[in-house]
Amino acid sequence: MKLFGLMHRIYPIDQDGTRVASTDLAAGYEVELDGPVSLFRKSQKYGIRMANFLPALPLCDRWEMRAEILDEGSAGDTKQFTLDHTDGLVSHYSTGQRFDSDVERTLTRKWERATTEWDLQREDDVFDLGSEVMIPDFAIEHPDGRRAIMEIIGFWTPEYLTSKLAKIRQIEADNFVLAVSERLDCSDEDFGDSADRVLWFKTGMHVYDVVELAEEYASPVETGRD
Repeated sequence: MKLFGLMHRIYPIDQDGTRVASTDLAAGYEVELDGPVSLFRKSQKYGIRMANFLPALPLCDRWEMRAEILDEGSAGDTKQFTLDHTDGLVSHYSTGQRFDSDVERTLTRKWERATTEWDLQREDDVFDLGSEVMIPDFAIEHPDGRRAIMEIIGFWTPEYLTSKLAKIRQIEADNFVLAVSERLDCSDEDFGDSADRVLWFKTGMHVYDVVELAEEYASPVETGRD
């Protein structure tokens, strides 16, 4: 979802699909996506992102999708649409294919041309926030073992931004940093104790600004990390 730039929330669930209080109790995850109708603007662009995401679902071994679709021929009524892994769908995407937002794609390309010892990688850690989880965008690693984790906050609705900020304030990782679009209706005060770890950007980020942030907040990788 993050790679397609979709607004989402992730909840740990048990074998029956019921949400649980911690990832320690999880047998899987429920992902809730906001659709284009929830946006005030750029709904067509967001709808295209969602359409690009859907063919990626069959890449999962087991999955189930339930969509609530607005019926344009009625007064706000919705219809339900369901699919799952038993429907025999095959994705035209490859498992190794990468799908980045414009900001992430541009940063990755800039990084490939930059002269720095720091390595930009897709992050695979999961922050356990109790009834929800959060997967950051990137890890920034140095050959000496230091590592920073970065989340990018760009194009969101006001409601989703409020939810996102609440999650960020729960994260206690010392090496967690943020890159935030100046177009959003928020300020340093909204990030609580993480305010000093925020890199504000307009249309894109400069590699060396990110490196400077990593230099300040990166910490050694824990022993035993895969």
